[in-house]
Amino acid sequence: MKAEQSNPLKVKDALIATFVKAPKPKVGTQQEDVKSSLLSNSALVLQQNEKLIVARFYTKNSQLESIYEYCDLEYHFSSLKFVLGPYVTGDCSSIVINATKVN
Repeated sequence: MKAEQSNPLKVKDALIATFVKAPKPKVGTQQEDVKSSLLSNSALVLQQNEKLIVARFYTKNSQLESIYEYCDLEYHFSSLKFVLGPYVTGDCSSIVINATKVN
């Protein structure tokens, strides 16, 4: 997954979003289009206002299924256009991902 420079995701956020098959909208996407994409990807919208959508993704059939039942992700907006995210929030934010560089 390639994160745009104007949307600085941490590796953990990007990996968890990939594991739960969360949509990764392009910067500038309209909020309603992001919400439609979330709903079509089986997300439950927990919170929505003009600056934020928090969506819950269930982890069934993902690499996280044995650890968590669901992960919540935040999508941030400015002037109802997507600017940042998805960022992991809630219980899943405590996941620690270790990596080793292979030569």
